Amino acid sequence: MLIGGGDPHSDFVELISLDPDKVPVPGCLKDLSSFPMTIKDGAGGALLPDGHPIVCGGKQNIEISEQCWKYSPLNDTWHRVDDMKLGARAGFGWASSDEFGLLMAGGYDDLNRYGTIEAVGPHSKHMSIWPQMPYKGTFAKKFTNNFTKLQFNFPAYWLCMAAADNAHIFIGGGRSETSEATNEAYLYNVKYSMWMPAQMLTARRSLSCGGITSVEGDGEVIVAGGHDGSGFLNNTELYSLTEGTWRTGKGPNELLL
Repeated sequence: MLIGGGDPHSDFVELISLDPDKVPVPGCLKDLSSFPMTIKDGAGGALLPDGHPIVCGGKQNIEISEQCWKYSPLNDTWHRVDDMKLGARAGFGWASSDEFGLLMAGGYDDLNRYGTIEAVGPHSKHMSIWPQMPYKGTFAKKFTNNFTKLQFNFPAYWLCMAAADNAHIFIGGGRSETSEATNEAYLYNVKYSMWMPAQMLTARRSLSCGGITSVEGDGEVIVAGGHDGSGFLNNTELYSLTEGTWRTGKGPNELLL
């Protein structure tokens, strides 16, 4: 999903399929009406299993926002739904899947940096909250479809996030509370309800993009582009969920941010 951005800020939202021949964007979702306001700086969005796009947070009309808006293809309009429970945030990492819904990790507001995860469950428009939990050790509460508050190791923003499969959530890179780019990476194990350190990224990077691929049945997390604190990047790293290691992929032709 492409959400706003640009200078001046945009009210543009578009759904894109990575495999348009096999999984095309439905006709009723090809030309979404303009978002109700301009939006930029790390807003999160997803196509929920009920077929409705949703967009949350980021800078909406210049101000950091907690608002979430859902699109209805029946009347080509956006309508406001429940706000983010953890408050207004921008610059968070986000990912989506049929299993988890829309996930939003880290981010910042005018005063703070955050180390929590919030989600819109896949079968509900409503936000739900889990109690604050420590990074290390087994969590006391098992995973449910509508979860939101998971504490991870460090407050971070502009990080990469991916729903690696139905069993793992990946977070990596980003900027720390001191605004330095980091190469830390973590996996959340759904079955055992706990965060575990993953092998560090080979490069420090923030503002990178992430996704999932499959190579001979071995699921991999892709991290591409970003900024290492001194310059923009055009390289790609792939993390094997089975091997727990990174490999270098073919980089894009242009610098990515």
